[in-house]
Amino acid sequence: MNILVVGSGAREHAIAKTLAKTADVFTYMGRKNPGLAGLSKEYEVADESDFENIIKFAQDNDIEIAFIGPEAPLEKGIVDELEKVGIKSVGPCKAAAQIETNKAFMRKLFEDYDIPGSIKYGTFYTLDEAYEFIDNFNEPVVVKPIGLTGGKGVKIVGDQLEDNSEAKEYVKEIFEQKMG
Repeated sequence: MNILVVGSGAREHAIAKTLAKTADVFTYMGRKNPGLAGLSKEYEVADESDFENIIKFAQDNDIEIAFIGPEAPLEKGIVDELEKVGIKSVGPCKAAAQIETNKAFMRKLFEDYDIPGSIKYGTFYTLDEAYEFIDNFNEPVVVKPIGLTGGKGVKIVGDQLEDNSEAKEYVKEIFEQKMG
């Protein structure tokens, strides 16, 4: 069986190592991981969001199933695109990936279905809305841009931020830089 692994991290390396025991592994990496390259029958180092190139690589290598590791291609719909050309994937479709890639979507899902563990949160489209929420919250806040920020977007008052005033400065930075 020919299996495609998309990604270049330790998680993808561990999965490829196990898969290589019983299948031929082909890897499509955003940056070269020598360990993954060594496990792969063939590999390509290119943009993990270039779906056209990923599909061509998969088709050229008679891939039967793809394992998608990174969140960014999942968020953009790589599983949906692979399925359109008949390649099954391990990973959520674009709609389901929102649970991980869009915290506002996930929080709303918790709210809509009364799932325990939900916290008080807000989603804001203007600075004034965000500032008003922080001013009225009366507790230290956690600020996270919607969407992916490579693990660098979450900031917590009492940890990375001194107080809620500094949280407001960070919110302004998010809006100005269009983070996430």
